[in-house]
Amino acid sequence: MMKQGVPVYFPGQAPGAILNDKRIVKIMSETGDTNPVGVKGTVLSSIAMPRELAKQSGCRFAYFVSWDSRPSVPVFVMGNKIAEAET
Repeated sequence: MMKQGVPVYFPGQAPGAILNDKRIVKIMSETGDTNPVGVKGTVLSSIAMPRELAKQSGCRFAYFVSWDSRPSVPVFVMGNKIAEAET
């Protein structure tokens, strides 16, 4: 039997990243992603990617977000998949 865990994420705000609590929209989706392009959410925290990983992925930041479709589940997302939502 599987026990239910508590969703966790690393708090923090990386300099230059989309600010915490900002509304975002998903702009890129890959096979296996739960949420499609266009889904909105909120940034919970951000981290700067290590230099080598940023170079490989072309992505400077990664985020923990709360998608509107499942607000109680923090999700790790690469920065190239989201953009700040227009208000």
